[in-house]
Amino acid sequence: NVLECMLEGRRVGCRWCKFVLVPLLCLTLVHPTSALKLKMAKQKVIRGGVAKKPTKTKVGKVRRQAVPHKLTHRATVTDEDGVRFEGWFNAEGELHGRGTMHFPDGGWQTCSWEDGVPNGVGEYVGDDASIIRGTWVDGELQGHVEEFAAAGLRVYAGPYVDSRRHGKGLLSFQDGCSIEGPFVEGTLNGSARFTYPDGISGFTGLWKDGDMEDARYWGPEPLEPPLPPDAKSKKARGWTSVAFSSDETTETNMGHHLLLRDPYEARRCAVAASGLCDTLLEGTAHANSAGEGLFARCDMAAGELVCYYNGVRVPHTKVDKRPWRSNDNCISLDDDCAIDVPHEYASLQTYSATIGHKANHSFRPNAEYVQVYHPRFGHIKGIRALRHLKAPEEVLVDYGYTNQMPKWYRQVLERCKHLPHTP
Repeated sequence: NVLECMLEGRRVGCRWCKFVLVPLLCLTLVHPTSALKLKMAKQKVIRGGVAKKPTKTKVGKVRRQAVPHKLTHRATVTDEDGVRFEGWFNAEGELHGRGTMHFPDGGWQTCSWEDGVPNGVGEYVGDDASIIRGTWVDGELQGHVEEFAAAGLRVYAGPYVDSRRHGKGLLSFQDGCSIEGPFVEGTLNGSARFTYPDGISGFTGLWKDGDMEDARYWGPEPLEPPLPPDAKSKKARGWTSVAFSSDETTETNMGHHLLLRDPYEARRCAVAASGLCDTLLEGTAHANSAGEGLFARCDMAAGELVCYYNGVRVPHTKVDKRPWRSNDNCISLDDDCAIDVPHEYASLQTYSATIGHKANHSFRPNAEYVQVYHPRFGHIKGIRALRHLKAPEEVLVDYGYTNQMPKWYRQVLERCKHLPHTP
């Protein structure tokens, strides 16, 4: 469906995903006096390709007495595939007037039709309840269009040309961040502005084929520099002088700028010695052999994004076969893969681009893992506050192991089962 890529871990409007709306035709009209063949097609959303120009859909030879001359009629149309259309037809058996097309997968489209082609204001609702609202002209989406996720979040607002995003639009994400800039034939290209979930900081610069190519940070500057001081000059660079670009990881590549801090994260949290000490309810992750933890650097309200959790992307099939000692910093990203910070990158001396992997476990957490988007890292995991966090409170998450779990987690879980009022 239209919003599948963005909500399930793939970028929208990038080189991977070009959303195109193509009208299809294939229905059989059952007329009170005769069976009429009518070819119509389900309104589909496909990735890639170029939108085909719609053709008028007409009935074959129609006996004059079957359809009253120069009169329209309302009918229900169902084909052998279960696609059903409820609406008006003209005397030639073409869709004409307001109508709704229902698809076997549960989705539907309502619109005005002219001579078998969508024309007018309407909306398409996918089988996952995602929505596209706009105006169809000769079967193509044209002009201002709005796209909504199933939960009601407006994920895109802006112009369409020939059923693709084209022009200055606003792309919004579930974690609260957004990108505003020019779309060219479905992809973000040109000078754009990314805004973090806090609304007061972000990146502005050049995007190419959906990727951030050369951008600078704007907003309040963190106390710490973006990079360690230069070995020769001993001077640290300022945040506005550093160029940020897309640097997504793969299964074998952790990225190219491992020590370049994220400005949003640097303002909001820090790593320090943990106070848990393997207490009864919390338990410390085995990877934190140094006893480190994640701490709030400023007060944060419930629902605010605390930090990011980036790493290599490892298929679940490989993760499930590895010993637990190899999965200390591994969390599920989606149905296909997990995010992992390998042992050699667990220290801030070797990797500090994101620091979400430093959060310790608790069965009484004050934060949780969530899906987030970042123009530098792509779709990754983040940590969101479950309640008000007061600096310098330690940020704790429930690791949420179910069927399989490390020994230390199982031991703490068994002890906690005997305690009152423990989740």
